[in-house]
Amino acid sequence: MAAPPRAPSSAPANASNASDASDASDASNATETLIIVGDVHNKWSDLLDRAALRVLAPSAVLFVGDLGNQDVALTATIASLAPAFNLVTILGNHDAWYCLTDRGRKRAVKNALHSSNLAQFSSMGDANAYTSNQIHEMLEVLGDSHVGYGARRFANSDLRFVGARPFSKGGVQWSAVKAFYEKYYGVASMEESAERILDVILGGGEDDSGCPDDSPLVVLAHNGPAGLGSTKYAPCGVDFMEPEDDFGDPDLEEALETAWVSCGKRAALVTFGHMHSRLKHGGLRNMVGVDGRTGTVYLNAAVVPRVETVEGGTRRHFVRVEMVDGMVVRAENVWVRVEEEEEEEEEEEEENDDDNDREISATVDEVECILEKIHDSPSPSPDSTRYRVFRAHTNDWIQVDVGL
Repeated sequence: MAAPPRAPSSAPANASNASDASDASDASNATETLIIVGDVHNKWSDLLDRAALRVLAPSAVLFVGDLGNQDVALTATIASLAPAFNLVTILGNHDAWYCLTDRGRKRAVKNALHSSNLAQFSSMGDANAYTSNQIHEMLEVLGDSHVGYGARRFANSDLRFVGARPFSKGGVQWSAVKAFYEKYYGVASMEESAERILDVILGGGEDDSGCPDDSPLVVLAHNGPAGLGSTKYAPCGVDFMEPEDDFGDPDLEEALETAWVSCGKRAALVTFGHMHSRLKHGGLRNMVGVDGRTGTVYLNAAVVPRVETVEGGTRRHFVRVEMVDGMVVRAENVWVRVEEEEEEEEEEEEENDDDNDREISATVDEVECILEKIHDSPSPSPDSTRYRVFRAHTNDWIQVDVGL
């Protein structure tokens, strides 16, 4: 991914690391650092990525789905990050690769028939039942960390994490996924899904006026909401077919808008993945935006592939979001370099196969600012906030004023 030009402000675009985050956390109890993992697509190492997370020292780790192609073992590995880290997850369409649609269910049977392990196939019985059980297994192993149509809080955080529709494949079409959502969630339409998301957004307790409490809200989705733009460069824009269009989720858009209009309840951050940063026919997607009415930051974390091979090791991608008093003040692409030190061959090397005995070095290698709240220039009014937002497709910055 091309590095953004340096942000022309008092906050340097490439000056941030784990110690910076720790210093900020000491300065205010209301400062929180979120680390977001975009579409994994099997690029996850428990040993190496844990080392990277320890360097980043997050308040919470957020996964926005597409861990693998319905990979139960990988899902369990990621679930094991808790309780060492505050973990929040939502699964994506690839996590239901063999049962989300009729096409996926046919894919499951085809793959099983072509399996080199015929004994394994014969033990599966009904391939559709087998893949269906995998969904239950993934949801069970993730437990409370999975917030699809749900919510989660942590005792040491002021934030409330809310999940949109899990397993989303994007777009307005419902018929292809209707059977799946009826089976697993009892949701029969896009409208019902919007109501379900809205209930969760507004379900964090009420004040005396009957509106939800004022806990800062972070929304996780696999695919972002509709309404963020209809070009291929938009955070949820179609780049894989003509014509260009908005491929966002209309149910999430409706739920967010209704919460704002009915009760003034806004999300501080909506983060998602699904639509990859590199466009199919070249160019880069705009991965972040700000709603000038509500101040909601929309952030697509799907930088794919998230792991790059470099001399001596790998670089692993994360998105770091700094929040102060429930407001996003900075978002960055962070690449952590992880190297495994080679041990000299000795007589006891047969005892050194355990991951716990391997020496791992992790350091922040590169930081790219993509959004920041501006502190060094006056806003239009005392009640407004100004953001500088990076546009990847034109490699420049825009300013967005928010009237809160």
